[in-house]
Amino acid sequence: MVKKLIVPAGAYPCQWRYRDQVVSGELRLEESKAPAGELYDVPGTWVESEHSKSFQSHKDTADVLRGWTRRGDNAVLLQVQLGYLLPERSWVQAKVALIGHDLPDDMRFDSVEFQVGGLTEVSGIRPVKKVAVPDTFENDPETSATWDSEATWQKWITAEGDQLELTFNPEIAWNQGFSFSLTAAPVLEVSGRPRAAEDWMSQYVRPLAEITSLATQRPQPVSWVLLRRGGKDKPPVQLFASDVVQQPYDAAPPEHPELISYGSGSLIRLGPGGAALPDLLKGWASLRTRYSTFFDYLTVALPASISTRSRFLALVPALEGLHVAKYGDGPMRRAEYKRQRRDVIRRLSEAEGVDQGDVGFIKDWLAVYGSYKLEERLHQIRDRELGTKLRDRIQERVDPLPAVLEGLVQGATDVWAVMGTARNRIAHGDANQPSAAQLATLTRLAHTVAIGAALNHLGIPDTILCDAIDQDRWPLI
Repeated sequence: MVKKLIVPAGAYPCQWRYRDQVVSGELRLEESKAPAGELYDVPGTWVESEHSKSFQSHKDTADVLRGWTRRGDNAVLLQVQLGYLLPERSWVQAKVALIGHDLPDDMRFDSVEFQVGGLTEVSGIRPVKKVAVPDTFENDPETSATWDSEATWQKWITAEGDQLELTFNPEIAWNQGFSFSLTAAPVLEVSGRPRAAEDWMSQYVRPLAEITSLATQRPQPVSWVLLRRGGKDKPPVQLFASDVVQQPYDAAPPEHPELISYGSGSLIRLGPGGAALPDLLKGWASLRTRYSTFFDYLTVALPASISTRSRFLALVPALEGLHVAKYGDGPMRRAEYKRQRRDVIRRLSEAEGVDQGDVGFIKDWLAVYGSYKLEERLHQIRDRELGTKLRDRIQERVDPLPAVLEGLVQGATDVWAVMGTARNRIAHGDANQPSAAQLATLTRLAHTVAIGAALNHLGIPDTILCDAIDQDRWPLI
């Protein structure tokens, strides 16, 4: 494991190559912050008048800013903003910093190695097969651990030819006869054709952190990222960005409150009998491109600390957007509906004995576009996008209507009608708002449906989710 990253967070004196000159400066690399720094001796613009001279501050941008630190590392900043605020003094901020030795001129790398939070839980394996612990420490007993060599190395090949390897890297600590320990760290390495650092981040690193956040139902960070060009024997290049915390970690079982079900800390698992990582990443990419509103809930609203009301108002449109993207605006094409609507109104207006006032009423109030009602969309998401076991568990708890929801919507046929009406009342500022308890019940139900639909799209069985519901660890309503 990378117990100690090659470049610790901190401030480093450096030299920058800027506009065909070399200037002194500073580079600040901090955990979970955009790289920043200063440039000294950079001339700004002086404005002279007849009796005075003043410094005019202004800003500049650069795709790349190269330099080197006093400790000997090469430094490259990407997507850079510079500002001249004082004479011969400027600030600099970048989206990404790459720090290491022998950085390639084209800034393209053929492998990335990284950790994200939740990788232990999602991996689906335990690196230590068994441990032998003596009952007594008399007569020089022996303590041993058996490493699971086969399970701790998982490998996949993507359709594009990229190679993915998930390993548990062991580390043995022997403290001069006083202590002994064996730890393991989950690390993912991806190799393939050379590409830019941002491409590696957007294709593999950030999506996997999003997936582990969904799987564990907890926000998971990008822990650290190293890039290489030319093989594992080449020195790594460390990446700094605002979404990288620069904190390596060892594998550990989830704490009891973090368990999804009593047997698992993750809704998704790799490992023997589990998902294939390339398929999981491909499914996640299709969620991003095809169902953007639904994807935004999974990646932005889900891990955020927001109120129940805000979560409900994010959830229902997310489910509605998923249905629109999959099943369209209505049960028939909009052009066909509008044609039929026009023909019906024409026939009514021409029919004998029909009051034209009635025709006008129909024309004004008959839906113009023939869209599904919100309650229909929610009901169909339940019927079409969830696994059978989860669908059955939901049906058992919402039919008949839970007592807490009774009276909220008069004449409601089922819980989906209640949910749709409640959302519209909140969004439109209706006086008859759901109570806190009613809103919490509807939000828990909608969240369960959203997670079940996401798992179904990714091809992940809902077994663990159903177990959690049965064990009362996952509140369905």
